[in-house]
Amino acid sequence: MEEVITRKPFQTAVDTSKLTGYKVKLYPTDDQKKFLNRQIELFRYVYNWGIETEQKVFELHKNGEAAYNFLVYSELEDLYIDFKKEHEFLNEIPNHTAREALRYVEKVYREFFVGYSKVRPRFKSSKKTYKSFAFRNENNAFYFKNGFVKIPGLCGRGDMILCKNHHGPTDYNQRFYRPAIKFDGYNYWLCYSAEKDLSEFENHEPTEYENESIGIDIGFRKLAQLSIGQVYYHPDVHVLRKRYNRQQSRLAKMRNTRLSKARQARSKLEDIPMSKNEIKLKESFYKTRMRIQNIQKSNYHKITTEIANMYPKRIVMENANLRDMRRKKNKNRISLEQTPLHYMREFLTYKCEQRGIELIFADRWFPSTKTCSCCGTLNKVGRRKIYRCSACGLVIDRDLNAAINLSRYEG
Repeated sequence: MEEVITRKPFQTAVDTSKLTGYKVKLYPTDDQKKFLNRQIELFRYVYNWGIETEQKVFELHKNGEAAYNFLVYSELEDLYIDFKKEHEFLNEIPNHTAREALRYVEKVYREFFVGYSKVRPRFKSSKKTYKSFAFRNENNAFYFKNGFVKIPGLCGRGDMILCKNHHGPTDYNQRFYRPAIKFDGYNYWLCYSAEKDLSEFENHEPTEYENESIGIDIGFRKLAQLSIGQVYYHPDVHVLRKRYNRQQSRLAKMRNTRLSKARQARSKLEDIPMSKNEIKLKESFYKTRMRIQNIQKSNYHKITTEIANMYPKRIVMENANLRDMRRKKNKNRISLEQTPLHYMREFLTYKCEQRGIELIFADRWFPSTKTCSCCGTLNKVGRRKIYRCSACGLVIDRDLNAAINLSRYEG
């Protein structure tokens, strides 16, 4: 009788349910900025070389008899070793950083062939402002000390980057995961994950909403309306938004001026240097955009934390199709484009998981707005802010009525 061999499930060294992401602002010097920019450039170069290599090998095996998908990381690494010997400038990037770029290449191709991603992997563009590079996470290469952080490569010369106002874990024995440095056009950010102690959520004090089901109705007039009556509004970024639009318009005019000069000289747009005023305006534009994003994200974090700290029995939220809503031409189109409502869902999801709260997303076609929360009759609401029931005569705010119906949802 043949022995049946059963494989044990793959176990990672870390409990992924306890991983929490952190984002730290860096304050590098001018020399450190040059080093970071060079690492970003070389990381993109190695990544694009990996994509090009995958495409060439795929074309060679496309018409072969055996099925071929993509090169794995070990095969890419062997080819990169020979490629690096022919290009001396690749010695400026640490080997572990280049290996991370090759791992990214394998990851995107694996996701594509598995079916997780429907878009074939593409090259990284140097024109995009959001740039990044990843590095290894060993304790001797990456750690925090007295408000500074040590980065591999740069720290070989004894330099450390300032990162004040950091509230994440800083213990030397703490294990960090997926560290990377990102540049948004104005600031440098250090992003990483670390295990978080969830005992504080398990030993919480009892609240008055422990046995209740809370419904949340999100929108553009009100950010969130809870079924218990609590209302949250969008942050006021009207002044910053006007400044953002004004700077964007001026940058477009300056770019068109450079484009006309490039056409006259029969050259590329990149060959025409930007003026000092355009460089200053571009930095100011990135700063304004960053301030708007930070205000909005901070507001979403405060709201979702306050809701999660109520520790209700469950939370029901409408599953709105934001992509289709963006395509509709209505009077709320501008607010729709400028209000990232998806943050509400993302932040609330992981905070409920940490606290053990059941989070339910109601069906997209559930008539929470049309249904009367008193008698259950369906009524047309239109654009009215007040809900009036034709059967029982209930008069109530339409968002509060929808939130109450969501709290009673049984999917």
